[in-house]
Amino acid sequence: MKLESAIKMKNVSKIYEINSEKRSLKQLFIDTVKAKEKIKPTQIQIFKDISFEITKGEVFGLIGENGAGKSTALKIMAGIISPDAGAVHVNGSVAALLEIGLGFHPDLTGTENARLYGSILGIDRKSMKDLMPQIFKFAELEGYENVPIKRYSSGMQVRLAFSVATNIDPDILLLDEVFSVGDKRFQTKSFEKIKSFLDQKKTILLVTHDLKIAEELCTRIMFIRKRGAIEIGPPGEMIEKYHESLKEGSIRV
Repeated sequence: MKLESAIKMKNVSKIYEINSEKRSLKQLFIDTVKAKEKIKPTQIQIFKDISFEITKGEVFGLIGENGAGKSTALKIMAGIISPDAGAVHVNGSVAALLEIGLGFHPDLTGTENARLYGSILGIDRKSMKDLMPQIFKFAELEGYENVPIKRYSSGMQVRLAFSVATNIDPDILLLDEVFSVGDKRFQTKSFEKIKSFLDQKKTILLVTHDLKIAEELCTRIMFIRKRGAIEIGPPGEMIEKYHESLKEGSIRV
């Protein structure tokens, strides 16, 4: 029996353009007046024509060197950025925790930001109101509901973001280095929350440099090499290939 697809990426390519020379506003004006030839940006190929499928209920890990494209892959799947070519199909509601305070407005309170985050993820106002007590309890931020986010520490912000993302009951959860933030106790608490998602057969995509966690949680792992080349296989096999690359000195962690 064919398993139902949660996410499918088909022939996806992504290129970033980086300006090789920084110029001040004054210099830009002078160059424009002098009709100086425009400096062409440097193009970096992140992915080229990659295809893979993630099934429902799978814990899918992404490992590889910094800058290889792990976070870019998550952002494409979350719909935050678009591929330059190819198609992405997502089957189910998605919650993404990709960076500290993603989408948070510094002048809004914790409650207002949580409500805004929930609305972006498609949760109606009444449902978010009902969820607020458990969101702030899990985040250990009771008493801070009406405090502006700019008064929160980075740890408080990520606890709130993680709590919102995991308490709205998404079908698919995208996590980028979530176990590297917060204190040890909250990391353990977050880990237990993720394991409860596994019991509910939720789909989880996890970017992490903690290979022990990756091997323990993931059903499959995608190892992203330089220039976006990918290999997908069992956790032990992909982690071994990662270690081999480390020995060869080709990976920067």
